[in-house]
Amino acid sequence: MATILYGALAKPPSRLGVAERLKRELKHALHLRRDFRGLQTGQLATLDYCNYGRHQSTNIGDQAISDVIALTLATLRPELSLTPVNWGDYPALRQSLSASPGNDWLLVAGGGYVFLQTDGQLSDRLRRDLELCDKHQLKLALVGIGINQQTDTTNNVLISERDASTLRDLLQRSSVISVRDAFTQQVLQGYTDKDVLLAGDPALHLASKLAISTSDAPRDRTPRIGLNLPFHGPTSTALLRQNLQAYGAALHKLQTQTNCRYFYFQHYDTEAVIPSFLRQFGVTVTRVPNDIPTMLQAYADLDLHIGGMLHSCIFAHSVDTPCIGLAYDVKHHGFFDLFGLTEHCMSAFHFNPDVLLRTVRQILDDQTELRTKIRRTRQDLQTVSDRFFASMAVKLAPTLSTPDSKARP
Repeated sequence: MATILYGALAKPPSRLGVAERLKRELKHALHLRRDFRGLQTGQLATLDYCNYGRHQSTNIGDQAISDVIALTLATLRPELSLTPVNWGDYPALRQSLSASPGNDWLLVAGGGYVFLQTDGQLSDRLRRDLELCDKHQLKLALVGIGINQQTDTTNNVLISERDASTLRDLLQRSSVISVRDAFTQQVLQGYTDKDVLLAGDPALHLASKLAISTSDAPRDRTPRIGLNLPFHGPTSTALLRQNLQAYGAALHKLQTQTNCRYFYFQHYDTEAVIPSFLRQFGVTVTRVPNDIPTMLQAYADLDLHIGGMLHSCIFAHSVDTPCIGLAYDVKHHGFFDLFGLTEHCMSAFHFNPDVLLRTVRQILDDQTELRTKIRRTRQDLQTVSDRFFASMAVKLAPTLSTPDSKARP
């Protein structure tokens, strides 16, 4: 029996020769100088995340999903061996299968697995995954999955009939299904008669698994505010071009008014340049080391977080820290709806600095009540999540037989 943890994992670093590495570093330096000049003149049209990519890409949030699944199953089923495989890495996936068709499990490790283009078309990967499951008779578990579509409203999410059929087949094959938000639950429940369990994003429960300390005590000090601005794809880059001047001006104004300390949480490699961009606006910011336990404890030490990447918002709430989301995807709205804090979710498509500053002040004035509300919702979701994992662990158990079982009548 093989159990495969199928998620958006870190890719191994590419092996570059000295000449190619130097060429890339020169390219990065040239683009950085050009973009800094653009910041000074307000000309950001050429800002592109591709110019800041390094030798590998690591999405901290996706890694956290895989980590919490692995940690939880290690407690429930210590004899179980998980093999991590990247989404879409079919050679590695096929190589990981056992020689016993029908016994292997594919655990889809959360995240935006149901990714919809803006025209409503599903990612082709879902069809390929389903074909592979059929071919190799894989048992399927969908763990904390969600719907992604890079728009600022859930009202326009449509699925074509062809893709609806794929979705029905995928859900029909799955033995267990949990989702990260009520919006995803409502949509997927329309395509299956199986139970679609609302358990929250798995990463929401990682801090608890790692025993990261939290506190809702009043904090008599200079405010500590976390920051994360997405810079990892076409949509987030377009929004950064559009909003960076406004972000910088608003954050500088807030720092001047409150003397707050900013801490930058880097969730993707290309964001490494963001603190330098912000400093061009006079914003003083400290970079947080990006190993997951250190990040989670730093999130717990904040008074407030302003996050663009969804998992930066999830990490904040995982340690009961209030958060303002800069939404560029329907997934943000689903997450804040889950906590009954829709007023803390702002559209990055229509960013309003005055609304940001007003919301920051309201949150800083209402720390204790907000932390209590976040903690209660998180704990309720963790109870559901723990039940889900316990149920899944039973299903993962291989069929056991005694040496003389075949001789019995």
